[in-house]
Amino acid sequence: MGGIGIAFAARSAVVSKPSRKKGGVMNFARACFVVATVIACGSAAALPTQVDSINGGASPVAGTDWSAAEAGWLYSPTESYSLSEVKTRFASIDSRTVVLEIWDGAPLNGGHLLGSASTSITGQPFETWSFADLDLQTGEDYFVGFRNISGFGVNFTRDAGATHLGRYYFSFDNTGAYEREVVSSTISGAQPILRFAGTRAVPEPASSFLTALAVALMLVQVGKRAAGRTLAAHRRLP
Repeated sequence: MGGIGIAFAARSAVVSKPSRKKGGVMNFARACFVVATVIACGSAAALPTQVDSINGGASPVAGTDWSAAEAGWLYSPTESYSLSEVKTRFASIDSRTVVLEIWDGAPLNGGHLLGSASTSITGQPFETWSFADLDLQTGEDYFVGFRNISGFGVNFTRDAGATHLGRYYFSFDNTGAYEREVVSSTISGAQPILRFAGTRAVPEPASSFLTALAVALMLVQVGKRAAGRTLAAHRRLP
């Protein structure tokens, strides 16, 4: 009998090699996605920085104490931003707790309280009050008031080149009424020492992510076209 023929034989497996073009584009897309995520997260995690300053580099008048229990000034931002910290500098202090208030106008003229914070005075060069973000709009008038300051060294300057905020308001009762109005120039140009910190207006995190993702996708398309041109050039080579 003749030898038995093999009825079947295992076929060699066909191994497909990944396209370098496709793999390169996918890696590029992943890298762009990571960049977009980092940009969006960076926007969401922005830390407070100094945005505005009113006589922030000046020294308070020495030898002059507040007899008022509360005092404050009208302040108009030159740009819109989210306020989260206010700092001031007193000429002398003790260890009491002082309240900072932000109003949407002078209380005497019908302003409404937007937010407040309390801090124990520490004697640092600048005392700091921190609170939940308050969105301030450029050109609007806000009132910044300090309460429980009777006996403190004043937190204003009389420097000739000081920034003038005009009128200020005070009261001898620590009630938040600030019912007395004074034109600052009548007391030798007393002007506050204030620093404002927060975050400048930026796109919402979701908007930042979508914008960055759109840029990433555009870059992917550019990468695809560049890869296609390179492959076509190789095919034309002899």
